[in-house]
Amino acid sequence: APDFSPPSVEEDQPAVAEEDVVDLDSEHQGDHYTSLLNRLFQDKWDELWNLSEPSAPVEGVVSLRVHRDGSLSYIRIQESSDWREFDRLAERTIREVGQVPELPAYYDAPLDVRVRFRFDPDR
Repeated sequence: APDFSPPSVEEDQPAVAEEDVVDLDSEHQGDHYTSLLNRLFQDKWDELWNLSEPSAPVEGVVSLRVHRDGSLSYIRIQESSDWREFDRLAERTIREVGQVPELPAYYDAPLDVRVRFRFDPDR
């Protein structure tokens, strides 16, 4: 299965200031809650992976919103990998996780998140 790094439009997503978006593979890596999200998405990604392995690195980003109750919305491809099947699988991964644990009180709700999906054949 590919490496996964730490997150179609359901409806129009409200504008969000860039500084309010949590990128799961950057500065929040050590946070317990975002580490948990990474694990949930990684496990589902590994379970669903069914693509032929590309010969060059592939990367895409899915954005989503986590609500206080752990429900997910506004799931969409934010940065395409230019490989439609890869993008669909990344989006499907988030949709199939469906519900995550309740957002901790120390986060303002809702929480906007980006999940980076990556495959590197040399790793």
